[in-house]
Amino acid sequence: MPRSRKFNGYCEKCKKPICSCSAYQYVDGNNETITYNSPYLCKECYEEKYHTKIMNDVERFKSNLISTLCRIKHEQKIQKLDINKLIDYISNS
Repeated sequence: MPRSRKFNGYCEKCKKPICSCSAYQYVDGNNETITYNSPYLCKECYEEKYHTKIMNDVERFKSNLISTLCRIKHEQKIQKLDINKLIDYISNS
């Protein structure tokens, strides 16, 4: 098993200084070599390189809340409370 590469305190693409808690590295569960050779990147460079969006805590919470409300609406067949308006409000705020 290859050893982990040392984090040098900066984004390996744009060279911006970042702390280790803000560094992102691609992890491939099926191929250790890919993970080992993946660069340490800042959030912006990671999203650009891998064409993905990393949600912050607020976005993650809103997404989970909306999913839960949609599931409850579907399962409970709720009609008294207009959950669609609530979902729209949360989505757009």
